Amino acid sequence: MPGKPIFGGFLLLSLFVAAYAATDTADPRREMLRQEAQAAFPDVSRTLDDILEKANLNQRPSEHRIQQAAELLEENRRYAVLYDAPQKAVYMLLQSWTSYYQDDPVSNLNWAVRACREDMNNGDAWISQTVFSLIYGRRPLEPQPPRPQRQQPDSRRPQRPQPRGRGAEMGVETLVQSTGAPFGQRGVLDFDLNTLRRDFLRERFSRQEYRTVDDQKVTYTPGSDMLCVFFWQAEEDIDPNLLGPGQRPPIEPEPSYSTTAGGNARYSLEVQQAYFEVLRDVLSSQKNVKFVEINTNSSVAAPKIVSEHDPVAPLVVASDPQSGAAHFARLQALSPFMVIADKEGQVKYAGPATGFMPSFILTHLTGVQIDLGEFQSAADSMGMSSRMPGEFDIASGRRPFEMMPPFDPNEPNRLADPNQIRPQVAPARRPQAHQPAQL
Repeated sequence: MPGKPIFGGFLLLSLFVAAYAATDTADPRREMLRQEAQAAFPDVSRTLDDILEKANLNQRPSEHRIQQAAELLEENRRYAVLYDAPQKAVYMLLQSWTSYYQDDPVSNLNWAVRACREDMNNGDAWISQTVFSLIYGRRPLEPQPPRPQRQQPDSRRPQRPQPRGRGAEMGVETLVQSTGAPFGQRGVLDFDLNTLRRDFLRERFSRQEYRTVDDQKVTYTPGSDMLCVFFWQAEEDIDPNLLGPGQRPPIEPEPSYSTTAGGNARYSLEVQQAYFEVLRDVLSSQKNVKFVEINTNSSVAAPKIVSEHDPVAPLVVASDPQSGAAHFARLQALSPFMVIADKEGQVKYAGPATGFMPSFILTHLTGVQIDLGEFQSAADSMGMSSRMPGEFDIASGRRPFEMMPPFDPNEPNRLADPNQIRPQVAPARRPQAHQPAQL
């Protein structure tokens, strides 16, 4: 039977040669496909940039451009698995924005979330998933806090026995603060996610009835109206010894992007007020969209501050007991910001009155195009800095408003401590978005 081992060895050798030949044939084909993918990718990237540049000015791309993007995505679908993570994120973002303009909200949001998870360094992906989450009533993804790392004990020193139980970790673990940008690197979209007022984003407004400084009434009725509120506050310099009965001292401002921000003029009261005025003017024919300014200075300082202020919308002073806005009297608004509530009372936006996001969300809610091109040209002529306001805070290990508790816009303040805003609450869990099938 000596022939059997020889025959078996010959068979194994033949199989190996056939497998090698197949692999040798497949590798050149795969390499050729990879080269085609790299050659096609610049078109995908340029098309996304074009669409995002339009979004920055809240301008809708032409239907022809949207159709071109859809065809480009289809042509490059077979290459998607060959892209690296940053390239996949760009492809997914183009898919997301194309889906949005094609009125496909499910695909639109899912692709944006996938892009963010694929490349967490992509700032446009962070901003896109945030704005689409807010539009569709979902909680935006947020960066995971850095994991605690245990300090290595010094072996040269005697170690005390460590306590057990709930306090066992005290004095043992230290948090390693990230000095990088938590929302990725700046891309095309112009918005700093650090400036969002996340203490407002999960809130819902009930019916509001405000009395203005000129004794006019502004009513917001959920079910029929939308509400745009511009909160602002000026610095106060008051001698506490001169306070009368029931008057409160000014609240110490929270460290934030507010008055300094590296000299960034785009977040000043004047520039934000001008932006708010643009929104109001464009939507002036929409009688169900109510615009109002609310000042949150103390009752001692408010009269003088308000008398020197030129409002662009009906002005309400929260410290006035008759204003209907007394529940906002202790709201810290040295960093001015606006809130948009939809017809159900749900807050859709809370952040500075600047950038593309507020106008984009209002256009989505009202169907009225708010073109920021002209306003942006005027703003640029004012010499606005290009520095993002959160950079200083990120470098120092603190994000604006990250420790601020949720604020209920409907509850009167019932705190014993007049200088306390709200009791601290536990941080919310990171949202888990639906994961569609992988590419």
